Amino acid sequence: MARVCALLSGGKDSNYALYLSMMRGDEVVCILAVKPRRRDSWMFHTAALEAPRLQAEAMGLSHVYREAEVVVLGRGRWRS
Repeated sequence: MARVCALLSGGKDSNYALYLSMMRGDEVVCILAVKPRRRDSWMFHTAALEAPRLQAEAMGLSHVYREAEVVVLGRGRWRS
């Protein structure tokens, strides 16, 4: 179907999405994990950020790790 890089937080929801993508026939070529720069981030799950690296290693995939910062622009607008 498609070549994809899976965004994983280490939680069950992102892992289930990865599973569904693979069952659909997508070719997963890497696993991406995003760590927020702020500890109070509401956009990114941070409880299990070591898990995606270990999962990529176990699956024989490359692991991409990035830090991100969310900037609130006001009146409900934001950018990352």
